[in-house]
Amino acid sequence: MSHLPNVVSTKIAARLVGLSESTLAKLRLTGNGPVYCKLGRRVVYRPSDLEQWLESRTTRDTSDADARFLKALTRERLWSDIAASGSPLLKGRARERVRSQSAER
Repeated sequence: MSHLPNVVSTKIAARLVGLSESTLAKLRLTGNGPVYCKLGRRVVYRPSDLEQWLESRTTRDTSDADARFLKALTRERLWSDIAASGSPLLKGRARERVRSQSAER
């Protein structure tokens, strides 16, 4: 029987997987992060889901890691995804600038 709590906060989850809280937020946005639960406004993680996510990221060499690199984490792709979703993270001129850059591609 595990002595871990049923769920942990984003702060603790980030510490467990070795990432920052903001990186976990970006991974949630792109759908590339560990499975999480929403309890009202609160985001929590089950330790078992964090372990499974880490296991799915295991590689043997750098070529394997390169093949699995999360391109969605690149700044350009992330901001274009945010703009396309109409996220409140971007307001006014910033939203228009990102949309026009996305349209140019």
